[in-house]
Amino acid sequence: MSKLIEELKTALAFDHNQILTGELTEEQALKIANDLHQLGRKPTDQEVHEIIKKHYKGEILSSSNESRDQVRTNTLQKTILKMIQSQKK
Repeated sequence: MSKLIEELKTALAFDHNQILTGELTEEQALKIANDLHQLGRKPTDQEVHEIIKKHYKGEILSSSNESRDQVRTNTLQKTILKMIQSQKK
C-alpha cells in the first residue's frame, strides 16, 4: 500500500499541483481516493484541493491552474482505481 500512497502523492502533484509536504497515512489516502472516485469524472484543481483539505491535516503546497484541466493525464484516475481495487482484496 505504501507504493500506492506514493503514487497518489505523485499523481496529485503532477496532475493537480497539490504537493503534500508531510506523511500521508493509508487511511487518509484511501479517504481521498474514495472521495475523488465518487465524483465519477476528472476533478478540477479546486475540487482536489478541497477533498485533500478534508482528510489531510498537513501542509499542502498548491498552485491552481484551471486551464490545465483540459490537458490532464489520467495518472490520478489510474492511481485512484488501483487504490480502490486494493481495498476490495
